[in-house]
Amino acid sequence: MWQGVLLGNGAGWLLCRYFQARPIFSHGGFVVRPELSLSVAAVPSIVLFAVTLLAGVIPALLAARSNPATELRED
Repeated sequence: MWQGVLLGNGAGWLLCRYFQARPIFSHGGFVVRPELSLSVAAVPSIVLFAVTLLAGVIPALLAARSNPATELRED
């Protein structure tokens, strides 16, 4: 799970470095470049990690509370 966060941050960092050297948009002095900072990477990473954790834990808890025998017999 944390490997995806690291992989995504690494890919995002590489893309930001690429687009800082080659701006996304440049016309008449107006230049659009991405910003690299810790908060830009940390906040989405923490949110995505928490959502992924909840998306895995909540269904597992619900499945652990159910009785497989009655679940399989119901139509």
